[in-house]
Amino acid sequence: MKIFVSQKYLAGLALALVATSASAGGWEVWTEKKGADRLTVVASFNGDGRIEDAQVDLSLAGSFEVLDVQTLKKGAVCVASAEASMLRALPPSGAGKALSKSASDTCMFTVRMVTKGWVASEVVSVKKTECASSYDGLIDCAAAVSELK
Repeated sequence: MKIFVSQKYLAGLALALVATSASAGGWEVWTEKKGADRLTVVASFNGDGRIEDAQVDLSLAGSFEVLDVQTLKKGAVCVASAEASMLRALPPSGAGKALSKSASDTCMFTVRMVTKGWVASEVVSVKKTECASSYDGLIDCAAAVSELK
C-alpha cells in the first residue's frame, strides 16, 4: 500500500483525548477541477482560542491516483492514500497553546481521477474531524467542502 506523507517531523503531535464538547473553530476544504482528470484539494484550519490540535479526514468517491501532497504550513502533517480513499490534514500542534483563530492553509493535495464522469463538487466528502485542547479535551469542530469555479 502506498501512503504519501508530507512532513519533516511527526514528533510533537499528541491529541488530548478526554471527551467533552463545545463550539469550536474548524476546517474549510476547497476543491478545484483542473482539466479533464485532475483535482486539487486544499484544507485550511482556523482555531477558536482553545483548540491546540486538530485533524480532518476526507474521503474521495471513485478511483484516483495521488500526484502530489504539499505541506503549506511548517509543522503540518499531510497524508494521502488512494488505497484507503483518504486524504488527511493536521495543522502544526499548538503544544499546549491555542492554534491561531485566523484561517491558515495547511495542506494541498493533487490527485488524478481515474473514474470517468466525475463531478468536482461530488467527489470530496468529510469522513471525520477531531479537535482537542489539553484543558477541555475533545472539542466539537466541523469541516465544510466548497468547490472553486
